[in-house]
Amino acid sequence: DPQSGQVLALTSYPSFDPNIFTNPSDDFEISQILSKADSPILNRAISGTYPPGSTFKIVTSLAGLASGKITKNTIFQDTGEMYLGTFRFTNWYFNQYGKTEGPVDLIKALQRSNDTYYYHVGSLIGLDSLVEWSRKLYLGRKLDIDLPGEDEGLVPDDQWKRKTFGQIWYPGDTLHMAIGQGFVLTTPLQILGITSFVAADGQLYRPQ
Repeated sequence: DPQSGQVLALTSYPSFDPNIFTNPSDDFEISQILSKADSPILNRAISGTYPPGSTFKIVTSLAGLASGKITKNTIFQDTGEMYLGTFRFTNWYFNQYGKTEGPVDLIKALQRSNDTYYYHVGSLIGLDSLVEWSRKLYLGRKLDIDLPGEDEGLVPDDQWKRKTFGQIWYPGDTLHMAIGQGFVLTTPLQILGITSFVAADGQLYRPQ
């Protein structure tokens, strides 16, 4: 519930029977569950971390609007692809169907999940704005739900990339991040936080 932070439903798959842990005679079955490759014990809703994909475009939209470098009426032309030097970045619609969207504003960009629009926004606002708004929305840190095992996810930056890979942050990394790809990682709970922030007109409540 975005108006209170109360979690109405929470699920993770694959699952397991929690009653096994209350029976001491089930040691073998417990060890079998704990050793499974698909990790049924992992609560993916709060502990699984994944590239957020197009859900991250909400963050990019907010960062763009807050920067003043775009408005809801700002239009970018979708030609299906964008070049950064010799590197080519394409829109999913162009990849799958060979088609373009033409002029795209913010609303259409969200409706159509237009990658080209968000490449332009990412290029305009840069990494720092994406990182700032990610952290404002509690990405890269815990939302502090009252359950054990919540993961922080990852909001990458130049310092993190240098430390992890021994490489600088490239402008192309920013374009990937703007559409929720690349190095950024989130939990499903964190994505719920982003959408709740919008639904509650700019309030983000602690999930319970």
